[in-house]
Amino acid sequence: MLGCTTVSRMFAAERRQVILELVRTTGAVSLRELAAIVKTSEVTVRRDLRFLEQEGLLARRHGGAVATDRPSYEPTYTEKTHVRARRRPPSRAWPRPSCGPATPW
Repeated sequence: MLGCTTVSRMFAAERRQVILELVRTTGAVSLRELAAIVKTSEVTVRRDLRFLEQEGLLARRHGGAVATDRPSYEPTYTEKTHVRARRRPPSRAWPRPSCGPATPW
């Protein structure tokens, strides 16, 4: 554990760095353990884990976090499908006639 890094007051960036180092060295850390090491509430640690996960630096799991080998940023499924949907041309119910009556029959 990183016992020497526990201090009474840490800035968010310092706290996140300690969390990230610990997750990378051990592979997985519980939420309670992280809260005890950085001497803050579990709510604050959850917020830090959410931030680090959004940056692609770790993966949150129930009750803690695990190290990840993912790239620094990968779009979510929703973002990917939204991009694909924007590229698709609009569908039309009736084909447009080049000339002639407006009704299809």
